[in-house]
Amino acid sequence: MRTKVIQLLPAIASTCAGFALLAVTPAAFSASEDAGALGEVVVTSQRRTERLQDVPISVSVFNQEVMDAQGTRAIDDLGRLTPGVTFTRGSVNNNSDSSDISIRGIQSTAGAATTGVYIDDTPIQSRHLSFGTFNAYPALFDIDRVEVLRGPQGTLFGAGSEGGTVRFINPEPSLKQSSVYARSEIATTAHGDPIYEAGLAGGGPIVDDSLGFRASASVRHEGGYVDRINWQTGQILDKRSNSNETVTARVAFKWQPTENLAITPSVYYQQRKIDDTSAYWEIGPGFTHVPAAAIANFASPFRSGNGIASPSADKFTLTALKVDLNLGAIRLLSNTSYFKRNQSATTDYAEFDQAAVTQFLNPFRDPAVKAPTTWADDQENWTQEFRIESTDVASRVKWTAGLFYQHAQENTVENVFDPALLPGAYPLSWDGYVYRQNPFSGLDKQLAIFGQADAKLTQKLSLTMGLRYSKADFEGKAFYDGFVVTFNGAAPPVSSQGSFSERPVTPKIGLNYQINQDDLIYATAAKGYRIGGVNPAIGYFCDLTPYGLSSVPPRFNSDSLWSYEVGTKNVLADRRVLLNASAYLIKWKDIQQNVGLPCGFQFTGNLGEARSTGFDLQTQIRVTDGLTVGGTVGYTNAKYTSTVFATSVAAQTPNALAIVSADDHLPGSPWTAAVFANSNFHVRNHDAYARIDYQYAASQSDLTAAQNPANGGDPRFVPGIPSQSFASIRAGVRAGGVDVSLFVQNLTDSHPKASVTTNGPMGTSLYRVYTWRPRTVGITATYRY
Repeated sequence: MRTKVIQLLPAIASTCAGFALLAVTPAAFSASEDAGALGEVVVTSQRRTERLQDVPISVSVFNQEVMDAQGTRAIDDLGRLTPGVTFTRGSVNNNSDSSDISIRGIQSTAGAATTGVYIDDTPIQSRHLSFGTFNAYPALFDIDRVEVLRGPQGTLFGAGSEGGTVRFINPEPSLKQSSVYARSEIATTAHGDPIYEAGLAGGGPIVDDSLGFRASASVRHEGGYVDRINWQTGQILDKRSNSNETVTARVAFKWQPTENLAITPSVYYQQRKIDDTSAYWEIGPGFTHVPAAAIANFASPFRSGNGIASPSADKFTLTALKVDLNLGAIRLLSNTSYFKRNQSATTDYAEFDQAAVTQFLNPFRDPAVKAPTTWADDQENWTQEFRIESTDVASRVKWTAGLFYQHAQENTVENVFDPALLPGAYPLSWDGYVYRQNPFSGLDKQLAIFGQADAKLTQKLSLTMGLRYSKADFEGKAFYDGFVVTFNGAAPPVSSQGSFSERPVTPKIGLNYQINQDDLIYATAAKGYRIGGVNPAIGYFCDLTPYGLSSVPPRFNSDSLWSYEVGTKNVLADRRVLLNASAYLIKWKDIQQNVGLPCGFQFTGNLGEARSTGFDLQTQIRVTDGLTVGGTVGYTNAKYTSTVFATSVAAQTPNALAIVSADDHLPGSPWTAAVFANSNFHVRNHDAYARIDYQYAASQSDLTAAQNPANGGDPRFVPGIPSQSFASIRAGVRAGGVDVSLFVQNLTDSHPKASVTTNGPMGTSLYRVYTWRPRTVGITATYRY
């Protein structure tokens, strides 16, 4: 497929360039809209179809046209555009595609997910089983819309939606009208190799009013921009090594044998391959023992000194069957799905091993030494949901009820192989494996019943009440050995298993006052939770005496929060101004947190409480029929409210380090903002447009738990989140269904250190840094029919 795309690129580029020349004319910048009032946006954030302005939830919605106009291609882009959301890629050496997502400050690297990730009606988020587990996200090609729901969504979406939910919703097959959507893109990157993309989607009736289909396929290749070098000599081993490619394919059919029954089977496939990590090396400031060659060779960004490449692959298949039966007064829906995911990676652990094991804090090892570590993370989820809902939109009571079941199996593998780490040590038994784990697995089983009703108390005042009752069971298994566990036979391997069960209840209550068709105010109180789990046993040589423990706690419980939100949604000035705002207070307790042990192992406990306060504002203004401006602002202040220790014994021990201290902040930018302007005009009787987007995130100056010396942290070695600004421009013309545009992403070629980790224990002089893709200039062509 790649060869065919490359062969098409000259023709695509020539066509795009011809159109693009017509668009170069001075103009203002604004959103592309039809003349007149702002258009309506339809969502299903309450599991039924509604106008966005009628939904008493803080929601950001990105439809296909908006994402094309903004150049949105991945979850990273959505994170910058959404108020109250901080999305960070990992700079850890095992995989730079790992990620953390925080909504309103609610995020944790321990236990179950705090943010729900849905493709249509199927949750796909993963557990934090170990370092190599992280979420998959669908590529943004032929996605009908993305809905970001802020605040707990436990009543309708269950565990894992504690802080919020991100929903990727695919187009449904049509029984009445044929459609085609195509997109191609070619771009160059400063300091790097080109990007190319080609995708085609389409569908329509096979048998009018009875059988229809929708199919799509896409490939996107992003060239690399990080050079892998020999850290001693500066010789380039692999130029621009961190290229990646994402392939997607989807097919869906819709069969409507009767007027009231529709059956929709679908299969979605995605494969993402990364040739090498995007994390580059940087020398920490103030270190005096760093080799001069390393200082010279890593004085500028986009260079990695890994001795081997760190490739990774992540593929998944989502098979689903949706049944929709309309019985007049009620509607029955069923969604049956199977999600299968396989992720794998290889990592160079040479520097980490040396800094942690043989030469403490000195990571600089002979480049000839190879220490390949292999990782894997597999998910296999069965999900079944039945829903029943009222259909009379004029009724005083609208309601939804359902039954949910999920069987989610996940296993992570890690094999740290470094045969040169301990030369001559234990020659009869040393096999080169520093650490080995398999299985390290978890099985989540959930059965839940839920319901929500909206009742009109008066013509304008409505009461919302919801409740979800769940039966949640978890089973965990672990086996690991290797030198750091057994000391080459001096201790036995670790093997353990355990189970955990609980019965959480998740309520929601709210009042909504509909002033008129265009103005709504609301107040809600909602509970969110994520289920607990079990702790595997730890290595024989771990000393737990300072914690007053003989072994790690066998399990940890769920944590939960209450969110209190007030908001307003308004359409003003003859429907030319949209203004949505909300403010919130979140109280989070019994937080699942990792407790690191001096021996390198860890366990999870329910430790501490946190409070998050803030607001978000979204506006869009139709200044003239050809000019639209808008923006968002979000503020989040999330911090722990008490000092906690691993155990009560540790709390009473002199000079004991806390796990978190009162007023430690949770990671995340306190302020986020995004603004845009878009202008429509005419060029030689063709519709044309120009647009500019700008996003900003403020630096986090308050100490996080990992930075606070009272917890054993050090801000010198755990840099805070920096200020970040990202600008893009796009200008294009439309002729019929063809839209061709020139664009620049990362206009200022900004390189904020979005994620920084030390390559070894705290105090190691070598950092791994992840940043955005450098400035990218290109041409996009789309076709809609």
